[in-house]
Amino acid sequence: MVWQEECEAAGALAVVLLDESYSPSAEVQAFRQTDDETPIKRSADIIVEGRFDPNATPGCFAPRYGIIATNIEIVSPVTVEVLPERE
Repeated sequence: MVWQEECEAAGALAVVLLDESYSPSAEVQAFRQTDDETPIKRSADIIVEGRFDPNATPGCFAPRYGIIATNIEIVSPVTVEVLPERE
């Protein structure tokens, strides 16, 4: 994929994807778990080790960069915020 040149790079987000050989801990699996029934936001400080991909997505409306994680460590308490439901 090639990043579109007209997309702004300043403040671009990154997505963390799991390497196919990486088996995350139960704590990391719980942090990443999604529930379509209740929209929530989990926050924590994490350390991600892996391969950086500067062209992880093809467009302006998704995280620009990617990290293919080979290890993830949660280094702070996890906070949970229930988000308002969409109509």
